[in-house]
Amino acid sequence: MNFPDGSIARVQGGTTLTVKSATYDKAIGKTNTSIIVSIGRVWSKVIELATPDSSWEVETVTAVAAVRGTAFDTKVTADATLFAGSEGAVTVAPVDPNTHNRLETAAIVMGDGKTVEIKNDTLGDLIAGKTKLAAVTLPDAEKRSPWFADNEGEDAKVNAFVKTLR
Repeated sequence: MNFPDGSIARVQGGTTLTVKSATYDKAIGKTNTSIIVSIGRVWSKVIELATPDSSWEVETVTAVAAVRGTAFDTKVTADATLFAGSEGAVTVAPVDPNTHNRLETAAIVMGDGKTVEIKNDTLGDLIAGKTKLAAVTLPDAEKRSPWFADNEGEDAKVNAFVKTLR
């Protein structure tokens, strides 16, 4: 999916998602995009957001990732949500499934080559403050997977194109 600001969401086959909102004001460069992933995988390549009140978020039943200009993977299974960073920083916050509120106090920032996993069966411990989110190094096998490698290759082409425009 291509968005008016140049950002891209690449969706793996079999993924179920909803575009909750996608607005763009070309005059001021403001964009607000929110995607909900129920199951499957979405790669987000977000062009650097031009205004402080712009946003790009990917939500799941257990977590939300918010970025300002980056590339990252979102993988949702029946058991967990996994975010993996490729470029820039991604803020990951767990979501209380009962209230649908973000637990901002439990949020962490994940950088390049890092991953954060939120397992459904340990979400209660996160909500209760018994455990904390942790960003760990993305396993080499995942980084070399066709999904990850192909998306990073496509992102390199986007970055080169954007560089010619600046």
